[in-house]
Parts: sequence; C-alpha cells; structure tokens
Amino acid sequence: PRGERLTARTRAFELYSIPEARIFDRRLNRLEIPTSRGPLVLYPSHLAQPFASLSRRFGALPVARGLLFDMDNPLGNQVLSLLRMANPSRDEDALLFGDLNFPPSVGRAGLGMRTPYYEEFLAQEWTDAFGGSGPATFPALAAPEASQAIYQLHPFQLDHVFQTGNARVRALRSPRLRGSDHYPVFFIARVSGR
Repeated sequence: PRGERLTARTRAFELYSIPEARIFDRRLNRLEIPTSRGPLVLYPSHLAQPFASLSRRFGALPVARGLLFDMDNPLGNQVLSLLRMANPSRDEDALLFGDLNFPPSVGRAGLGMRTPYYEEFLAQEWTDAFGGSGPATFPALAAPEASQAIYQLHPFQLDHVFQTGNARVRALRSPRLRGSDHYPVFFIARVSGR
C-alpha cells in the first residue's frame, strides 16, 4: 500500500543517506510458469541488507542484535512487505527464493535462536525447502568478508528456497561457484500431483 511504502521510505531516510535508502526500494518479481499440473508461481527475490551501513554508524554488535532479533528495521520492513505481496492463496503452488539476507537462526550446531524473519515466513505458511538447516551461502570464498574472523567462525545461510501448496523442489543444493559474494542456490522445480 502507498501509505505504508511512504512510511517505510521516511524511516529509511532517517537511517540512511538518499543513495543508500534507494537500495531498499525494490519491486516484487512474480513469474507464472504453466506446467501439466497447473501453474507454478515463482517469486525470485533479493532483499537489500542494511548491516554494513548501520554498523558504520551505530557499531556492529548493537546493529547485529537489533537486526537479528527485531523486525522494526529496514530488513524487517522488506520481509513484511514481500510476504504481503507474495501471499499465495491456498491453491497457488509457489516458490519464493533468492538472497533474502537473513539466516534461519543464529547459533551453532542447532542450538541457535530462529530469527524473526524466518519465523515470519513459517507463520505465513511457507515451508523451508532446506528444512531450517541449509548450507552456508555467505560469504563465498571470493567475498571480501571471507577473510574476516567473524565469518570464518560463523558463515551464514542467507539464501533460501521457500515453497507453498504443491510446489516442490528436488536436487536442492548450493554449489560452490566463483563470481559472487554469495553462493547460489540450485534446484529443479515442479508441481506435485493434486
């Protein structure tokens, strides 16, 4: 909605310079692919991450704590907006995937806390194709951050594949390709039997 978008933009301008704030103004991509079992709806997505810019202003630890455990921030606004727009009906078979810039949880060996962004996807009845324990996709070896101790100790799964309805994926993996700061996700999509 227009009013909500203006409010989010105003809040972004409070935290960011105008060029920085513009990177959060993203559009929803929706592709409908016909299949023999009905349409498959794809939502390829890339959310802008606010960590670096905010960390320079307020410090890494307070920003990480706020961004990872609270949704009242630019990343949370993007997630909520994306989920409102990519809100498939019960009979829509859909996949939402890409660089969403949040981990399912923060912690090691399954002892971590789920992030509110991930919880919001589950609450909206999206199913995580990786089951909550996907491979680390950031930083890739080519990323400047790969040499930083924090990321060597704790790489993150920031790239996701969520499914709903009868949309399913197989051959799901994250190949270790060069050329980006993130590793990609790869899958074969289908609509399962009705």
